[in-house]
Amino acid sequence: MRSNLWCSSGDRLSSWQWIVCSALLSFIFLTFAGSVAAAPSDRGFQVPLPSMSADLLDDLKDNWKVNYIRAQIGNNAEMDGTVGDAYIQMMEEQFALLDEKLPLLAERGLKLTFVLYSPPGGFEFRSGPSHHAMYSSRALQLEFIQMWRQIMARYGSNPTIRSFVLSNEPAMRKNRVAPGAKTWNGLLLEAISAIRETHPTVALEVPGLHGSPIGLADLPPISDPNVSYYFNSYLFHGYQHSGVEGIAPFSIPAPNGALGKLRQKLAPFYLRVYDRVQKRVLPASAFPPRINVG
Repeated sequence: MRSNLWCSSGDRLSSWQWIVCSALLSFIFLTFAGSVAAAPSDRGFQVPLPSMSADLLDDLKDNWKVNYIRAQIGNNAEMDGTVGDAYIQMMEEQFALLDEKLPLLAERGLKLTFVLYSPPGGFEFRSGPSHHAMYSSRALQLEFIQMWRQIMARYGSNPTIRSFVLSNEPAMRKNRVAPGAKTWNGLLLEAISAIRETHPTVALEVPGLHGSPIGLADLPPISDPNVSYYFNSYLFHGYQHSGVEGIAPFSIPAPNGALGKLRQKLAPFYLRVYDRVQKRVLPASAFPPRINVG
């Protein structure tokens, strides 16, 4: 498995000694079909835009050997029900903040992955299973596509931006998809097509539904050498966040059996991609797939 690794931080950080991102490296040497995978090619950390400072980035680069940062671009507190001009204004505020942070990254040779966190309308339901409002409205999906056109016009050629994530953990209840609206599979292909009109080689990352490794197997075939996949490995959530909110650093042990469970969740995706390559639905270069692990 060709992979990247990234970990996340909270909005307020008192000490970086609790960071256990480095310990996760030992779990990304996954095996598939009996062979040992290569080491991660990149090592990242997810930082909220307001928390991104020169001192923090220096610490991550110098002490934790991070070479790229992931940032969720959006406003979780205000996005639900926000559409039209109000949505554009909300996102413009986030873009202005991002514009302030990009020079800090560039000065240190760090790259950024741009994660679109807030789709038009935000969440229609936050309770599980959660559901983004744009799957209940084709009009909101068109706003989503237009937003990606704007993002590409503004950032698509920025050398500090490493890649773009189409949607953070896309949330969709199949029984709530409106007539005429597309499912995540259809919408992601539409978004990729719109992006490729102006930026044919920009790196894109595609998650399955809810950012789960299980959801990757349900994705449509994507014959694009500049598209990779990502999932969030919540099996390691407690271990990864040891040291947060009063928990002693490294006090939570690695979960027993989690790596085997992760292999089981990923196996159908690998098999699907392999089968598509064998049937020439995808080119030989599509296997093994490139994956970003959180």
